[in-house]
Amino acid sequence: MYEGRCVRGHLKDCALQVKEFFPEIKNFRSKVVNRLYVNDTLIPIKDENGNTLVDIEDTEVRFIQVMTRQGPRSAIKYIDYVTNPAFDVTIKLLNDTRNPKTTRDIITIDHISAILEYGSVHGMGAERSQGWGRYTVTDITEL
Repeated sequence: MYEGRCVRGHLKDCALQVKEFFPEIKNFRSKVVNRLYVNDTLIPIKDENGNTLVDIEDTEVRFIQVMTRQGPRSAIKYIDYVTNPAFDVTIKLLNDTRNPKTTRDIITIDHISAILEYGSVHGMGAERSQGWGRYTVTDITEL
């Protein structure tokens, strides 16, 4: 399972990075944060055939060094992973056109696409700095 709050955090992080592509929207990240919500609390992870995964594929072991208030420490980090995982996520987006002061939505599917395009290169999850967590968006369906 993957947590919906992690997906939302990823979208917020990516919105901060792409804000300059949308200078006409003041406080772009804030607008995304206040209008975009991940509907799912827990998201089942699937394999490339669409079957729900029930177990990890493997574990990577890394030796790390960290600096703490008590000085340097060494630790062993265990990372459970699966290869080529997939999941579907449902995002709720505020429909701003109901407000008589606006004539169009402030955040649109095009904005979400840009956020996800950046995110696909940036990566999602704790190990993205190591090149993990990159993804491909296969479909965006507006309901």
